[in-house]
Amino acid sequence: MNVEKVLVHLFVEKLERPITNALAIGAEVCTIACQVFTNEGIVGEGYGWSVGYGRGRLIASAVREASVLMLGEDPLRIEGAWRRFWDFSNFIGHAGLTVIGMSVIDMALWDIRCKSTSTPLWVAVGGHRDHAPIYSSDLADRPLGMGIPTSELVDAAEALIQQGFTTFKTFTREPYASTIQLNELASALGPDIRLALDFVQACDANTAIRACQAVEDTGLLWIEDPTPFDDLDGTAVVASALRTPVCTGEQLYNVYEVRRLLEQTSVRYLNIDLQRCGGITGWIKFAHLAEAYGVEVAAHGYPHIGAHLVSGTRNAVTGESLPWWDRIAGPRSPVEAGQVKAPAEPGIGIHLDPSALERSQTEIVTA
Repeated sequence: MNVEKVLVHLFVEKLERPITNALAIGAEVCTIACQVFTNEGIVGEGYGWSVGYGRGRLIASAVREASVLMLGEDPLRIEGAWRRFWDFSNFIGHAGLTVIGMSVIDMALWDIRCKSTSTPLWVAVGGHRDHAPIYSSDLADRPLGMGIPTSELVDAAEALIQQGFTTFKTFTREPYASTIQLNELASALGPDIRLALDFVQACDANTAIRACQAVEDTGLLWIEDPTPFDDLDGTAVVASALRTPVCTGEQLYNVYEVRRLLEQTSVRYLNIDLQRCGGITGWIKFAHLAEAYGVEVAAHGYPHIGAHLVSGTRNAVTGESLPWWDRIAGPRSPVEAGQVKAPAEPGIGIHLDPSALERSQTEIVTA
């Protein structure tokens, strides 16, 4: 089997409510999808994403350059392809756009492998269990402490509870006002619903500690990214000062960065972002490294693929559900009592919508 061509699609979707957090403010999500075509008729699919069209164009260019390295190559030799991507990016660096480009292609290669063997991804990566805990981040467009009434947050959460969710992640731009409102939200939803609080790297260590101590009695699942991701000293101070677990890692691009995080801090959860870690191949490497340090992992974003990865990986505790890719990647799996069943269909769990692809900007990469 070999790769004959790759299609790279750029798709922009306007959001009903803009994203407003400490790192990103935008009213559109850009999806960069790829389709890898083989000479045996199997097509593998993967995607990356960004907030904003400009970032999306940069990612599309990175995916295009990574796809050139696969033309004429065997898509089933994934580790060899991953190393080829890695060596190619050495001059620029093993982070940022180069890794995102290889991540998107890597997803498509795993899709081909699973389809060619009639195997769902969760079985291919280990088959640990046939279900995955999952939390909702559908409240991402309603950040805490920004004047949105608590009653509106409660109503939005109640609607998601009716869909089967039992855990929600909340977001902030203003630490102290957010913690006040989080306490109100936790009280209104009751003890059977768990919350997590994502600071989106908005604080220095001292601010994060003072803010988080105000919500420690709510039984949070975790505090996420309280300090900038590259401030390992700050992360270590926060993690050691709080009873609530700290979750971080979505901005890390290679195992060397992960190793430094695990060696220098006491974080309890490693949040792995599929487009920053090197795709599914990188996700497996990150998860196994974390396991060696006794750290559990979570899937950041990518609800369709994350359901597979969390089901298949022993030290994975939860996936994340977001609505932004429903129109192009297909509907998310139904949730029951805070869990999704591991998908049975061969592949990695996404089905790019032909009508959405027709409306996208498309580039064909061939030899």
